[in-house]
Amino acid sequence: MKPIWIVLMVIATLAVAMGIVLSLYRDGRESTAEVQKLIPYAQAREYVGQTVTVWGTIRNVFNNRLAVYLGFTEPRRGSFFVRILKEDWGNFPQHPETLYRPGQLVYVHGKIVWYQGDPVIYVRHPAQITIIKEGSQ
Repeated sequence: MKPIWIVLMVIATLAVAMGIVLSLYRDGRESTAEVQKLIPYAQAREYVGQTVTVWGTIRNVFNNRLAVYLGFTEPRRGSFFVRILKEDWGNFPQHPETLYRPGQLVYVHGKIVWYQGDPVIYVRHPAQITIIKEGSQ
């Protein structure tokens, strides 16, 4: 088993690399001078209004035909989640429901906003989500 500090160094390195990749893929709304912040999903509500990278393990994936939701708690309501709107599904190489599954450890980059009282990141492009580790439910 690897010491925890090695695992944390790998995670930090991946976060920096992700920040570099995402800085190349900007839609013009974000400043390239922003400092990348890596936070656990449980702290997302503390960062509403900021552009950050949130990490966590997906617990549920739900499609209501208007959006795909990636939840990090059961039930999803009351905590941070990711929302991928139907209008953006064409930006993904496969339907988002098939790309993201419960058990995956992911980094999600974007601006945290409120949606029906919960913190959310709207994902418009697959470059905003990095799968760190495949997992099982």
